[in-house]
Amino acid sequence: MSTMTYATRNGETVRTADGSEITLRPLGGSFGVVITGIDLSSPVSPEVEAVITHTLDVYSLICFPDQDLKPTDQARLGSVCGEIAPRWAGVAPFLDEQPEIAVLSNIVEDGVKVGESNMKGMEWHVDGSGFVWPNKVTTLYGVEVTATGGETYFANGYLAYEMLEPELKRQVDTMTCTFSWVTLQRWLAEADGSSTPLTSEQAADYPDIRRPLVRTHPVTGRKALWFSIEEVISIDGWDRQQTRNFLEQLLDTIKSTPHVVYRHDWKAGDYVVWDNRCLLHSVSEYNYAGQRRYLQQTNIIDRTDAF
Repeated sequence: MSTMTYATRNGETVRTADGSEITLRPLGGSFGVVITGIDLSSPVSPEVEAVITHTLDVYSLICFPDQDLKPTDQARLGSVCGEIAPRWAGVAPFLDEQPEIAVLSNIVEDGVKVGESNMKGMEWHVDGSGFVWPNKVTTLYGVEVTATGGETYFANGYLAYEMLEPELKRQVDTMTCTFSWVTLQRWLAEADGSSTPLTSEQAADYPDIRRPLVRTHPVTGRKALWFSIEEVISIDGWDRQQTRNFLEQLLDTIKSTPHVVYRHDWKAGDYVVWDNRCLLHSVSEYNYAGQRRYLQQTNIIDRTDAF
């Protein structure tokens, strides 16, 4: 396939050696594409897999609309991008039949919530930032979506870094953060409203992790801001409040720059895949009370430890 720089507004068609014709169309803004022409409910060829992985490296986020996927399909597709993360301890429940797939939902059945739901508000983060091996890629599949609200926001960590003033860029280049999965789960349990944080036994398996605030992508070589606002408990040399204030200032700049942020309005059947090494994301405010929302999430591990 050709080297892609950016899909045209009307779309770019890629023809693979196996005869597949795949169309890429920009989602809008400065990153992300919609890919059509692939039925992901059936195994895809190595040639199509190569298009998917290359496109993810170039565009950072892909939406495959109108898909009809079973949990086994999602596990198979996740493995195209690498090693699927095992079930982890935390607020989100997992599917019994596919235990590596987490459920995000506000649905209550027989008095029991079937998934995790953030009813507290925006929470900008990268998935798995507090794990020993963080996430390389995250996938999210829209099974039931709301008529209004329930959007997911994405921010381009590359551009967020590149637009910083030179002095601030030099400052963040030297910063190291401490991430606490235990602290994040405490926040998420409160946001969910009916969950409990990690037990002391579970918490012992998730020690705090120190990582740079700026990450260098192992494929593109570009630097990106990379942090989770509710999981970073300190920047080296600063207390909790100083750290929080600084990260909020970074987020204010990111959120006020339109070309850095993309808002995904979900449709049933959307299968969204993003590069967790360069994108931050957030749920919307809890603006869909009284509507049903059910999404399934798969994480792919990054074992390169490249930062």
